[in-house]
Amino acid sequence: KGIEKGIEKGIEKGIEKGIEKEKAEIAQKMLANNMDHTLIAHITGLDISFIHTLKQCL
Repeated sequence: KGIEKGIEKGIEKGIEKGIEKEKAEIAQKMLANNMDHTLIAHITGLDISFIHTLKQCL
């Protein structure tokens, strides 16, 4: 049972990381289309400081 719980937690973490990566990719597309940083943060649920960091990477 311990191994099964560990596998479940690993899968959950993987899914969460995938969701966050997808949000970041969507935010980058929004930034590329000159959308407002506050609006992007509101829609994606990402932190505004992370949005600013993404903008610097474009």
